[in-house]
Amino acid sequence: IVSNYIHKSALNGLRTESSTNVRIGRNRVYSNAQINIFVDRCSNVVLSNNLVFRAGGTANVEGAQILDTIGAVVRNTTFFSNKWQGFVGVNSPRIRVRNNLVFRNGGRGLELNPGCSNASVKYNDSYGNGYACCGWTTTNSAFGGNYAGFAAAGTNDLQPSRNPLFLSFSPASTNFLRPGCGSPVIDVGDPADISNIPPGGGLRIDMGAYEGVAFGCLSDTNAPTISARS
Repeated sequence: IVSNYIHKSALNGLRTESSTNVRIGRNRVYSNAQINIFVDRCSNVVLSNNLVFRAGGTANVEGAQILDTIGAVVRNTTFFSNKWQGFVGVNSPRIRVRNNLVFRNGGRGLELNPGCSNASVKYNDSYGNGYACCGWTTTNSAFGGNYAGFAAAGTNDLQPSRNPLFLSFSPASTNFLRPGCGSPVIDVGDPADISNIPPGGGLRIDMGAYEGVAFGCLSDTNAPTISARS
């Protein structure tokens, strides 16, 4: 399920169940009344490079949920301004959560509930969740927090979490949810993810759905060249 715009459904935006070898990538899933992305009773799932935002009509729902699923990978996805959690895993052993941006969701940012045994959470930035957005008129501190349940800031998650400095919050902009130059999430993703770096993307992957190369913001990994002048 690749490269789709999925929005304004009265139900889930994208739902898959009882499936094997599922790939959900490079989608923009937003403004659905129920969970934007719902994976139920699957195995070998990879969710990558998606923008998942503004889930929830009148209901408190999360941006994405993975339920009763074995061996899921959630990477390089941006969860923004969903009415409840950004991402939640439930009863899903061996889930791997890395290189994600979880930003200003109305409830908890990243949550793993019982049954998510042998989980791995690393190289994420979960920032400013429990925010006054998404139908909440004040900061939702009672049900907020950047991590919850069995999810805690993992190996090389940004701690303290940091504002990713997005260039735009307007979905109509080509810079929507793209980190700007100087963003703390550029070139700090999992160094083992070399194969997922796009051409010209530097020596290390970024956090979130977009790589800095997309708008010409790269770290300088080369030594300067000095030319003599007479």
